[in-house]
Amino acid sequence: MGFVEGENRQTPRCIVLSRTARRALDAEWDRCRWLWNECVAKSRHVHAQSRAGGEKLTCGPAQLGVVEALDQIQLPTCVASSSTHSGLRHTPGLTGLYPRFEGRIYSAAEVTHGKPAPDLFLHAARHMGFDPQVCTVVEDSRYGVQAARAAGMRVFGYCGGLTPAQWQNGPDTVVFDDMRKLPALLTRT
Repeated sequence: MGFVEGENRQTPRCIVLSRTARRALDAEWDRCRWLWNECVAKSRHVHAQSRAGGEKLTCGPAQLGVVEALDQIQLPTCVASSSTHSGLRHTPGLTGLYPRFEGRIYSAAEVTHGKPAPDLFLHAARHMGFDPQVCTVVEDSRYGVQAARAAGMRVFGYCGGLTPAQWQNGPDTVVFDDMRKLPALLTRT
């Protein structure tokens, strides 16, 4: 996931999210196994009914603090992901996050080089109307962190799941493990 940050590199102005909620769900499931069976069963049910206008997935982002964090962040946001556009429509649609980013979702399919090249983040920033140096990326993968740094953007490395913190440490990177802490981190750093 990613963010665009203010010109003084302390006041964020826009947020670029690089991964879909599914990635964050997977990370949180590693930490909260007791949710696993309920979410899988619910997900299967929702997947079966999604094409027929069925209900939205109710476990996941709310438990992760993703929705809470997004509600507190009053900045322009978008998603910039290595996923395909159909995958990007499907997963956020199931979790109810798609409307938050509709029209501001960018896929690596739109650029020549995917992560760890900076192309995708530069593309997202350009379409959002921001210079790369005022952008901050919230990212949950090693290659995404490398791509954000290569784009000249500040990085918040989410290590609350599958990617170890040591893979995300580095210059202009704040590593954190709880999405609920993100709004405060954005105002402090």
